[in-house]
Amino acid sequence: MLTREPSAISVLEVVEALEGPLETSVCDSERSAGCSRSGACAAAPLWAKATGALREVFATTTLDQLAGSQQVMDERVQGVSG
Repeated sequence: MLTREPSAISVLEVVEALEGPLETSVCDSERSAGCSRSGACAAAPLWAKATGALREVFATTTLDQLAGSQQVMDERVQGVSG
């Protein structure tokens, strides 16, 4: 049961409630501690940018939108197989 309307809950909120903060997994604090390139890695800013883009998509997509998209896809599949 939801305490707010699906249109008021972002996918990011759900992901972070279930998994914790969405962070750059490749260069997170645990891995970077043992990385010889920590602080001097050309890929780190790329991963940070990609994570930022993913956060933005998740933050601007609501459960209501996601459910609506799924309903449209389900109807297409039923139309093809039915």
